[in-house]
Amino acid sequence: MKDRSIIACFFLVLIIVSSSFSKDTTQTLTVHFFGASTCRECNTIKREVLEPLQQEHSSSLTIKNHDINEDEKIRKLLNFERQYGIIEGNPISLFVADTFLLGYNNIMQNGEQLILEKLQSPEFQTTIVDSDYDIIGETFRGFSFWLITLAGLADGINPCAIATMIFLISFLATQKLDFKRTLLVGQTYIFAVFLTYFSIGLGAFHALRTFERFHFVSEGIRWSAIALCAFVAVLSLRDAFVFHKTKNIKNIKLQLPDSVKMKIHDVIKKKLTGKNLLISAFITGFIVTLFETMCTAQTYLPILRALPKHESYRIQGYLYLLYYNFLFIVPLQIVMIAAYKGMTWNNLAKGTQKNMVAIKIIIATVMVALATYLFMN
Repeated sequence: MKDRSIIACFFLVLIIVSSSFSKDTTQTLTVHFFGASTCRECNTIKREVLEPLQQEHSSSLTIKNHDINEDEKIRKLLNFERQYGIIEGNPISLFVADTFLLGYNNIMQNGEQLILEKLQSPEFQTTIVDSDYDIIGETFRGFSFWLITLAGLADGINPCAIATMIFLISFLATQKLDFKRTLLVGQTYIFAVFLTYFSIGLGAFHALRTFERFHFVSEGIRWSAIALCAFVAVLSLRDAFVFHKTKNIKNIKLQLPDSVKMKIHDVIKKKLTGKNLLISAFITGFIVTLFETMCTAQTYLPILRALPKHESYRIQGYLYLLYYNFLFIVPLQIVMIAAYKGMTWNNLAKGTQKNMVAIKIIIATVMVALATYLFMN
């Protein structure tokens, strides 16, 4: 009886060890596929490549589909790209053990063969490690404070905005207002500029967040912003060189057309009249900003494209947008305070022209920095 018990225990242990050994040596290949649920090409890959393989090798193959329309999944994709050392990623990506394929054509042509090869390999080398590393936040922090600061101030010293502010001061001087009244009207005008410009940016920011779901549209906007930055940088350097030689403001290319300038002047002359100057100043600031956006948007649009648009970082994006618009009105405040302190509009105009070359070089430098950031990120 005792011998039977010993034999039974022996076989029981043998079965347990065999079971454990069998479990340990059974390998399952995990494949990660990233694509948008709204993407036709992504759905084609799933239907023609991944799903048939999953059905055929259900015991040894696990395919995880990740919808990059979700913030959590896009963060996971960026983490995978970081771990694999991918510099130029693709929203349609396939990660198989220690190998990856990027793009629709590459996955359609080589995806099935790669997965089958890994399934037949004696060992799988899976280098993917799911982590909580916040790569979007890291990239967002890389969009450093100084770049926003420089871009906001560069947009604010744009000759288009400064020239309009100087004309406003000169017109108020003809109305024979006291200094305090002039300052109050000027501050109301600047506040209207701030609100209008911020509202324009907010609307564009939300539109860009919507387009972010469509990769090709988003990439088209990104490259358009890069091209715009390069174009403005070249023209700004050209303006700096030409103005240095001629000292003639009419030779500058990056400025509002004369017809638009005349419309702005007409708005100021017609609206800033009557008893209720504060309401008139606010309306004037709103209308003038709409006209000026034709000129100032050359910096604004690339900044809006560079701001993070993922849901988790929406508040930070709003705060940066608010800060940018505050910086935009700082030069206008300086001009207003200078006028309040007694500087005439004629001296202000001469001061702007005296520093025109430096202003254009600053704008060109900021645009190059923005283009570099957009290209790298």
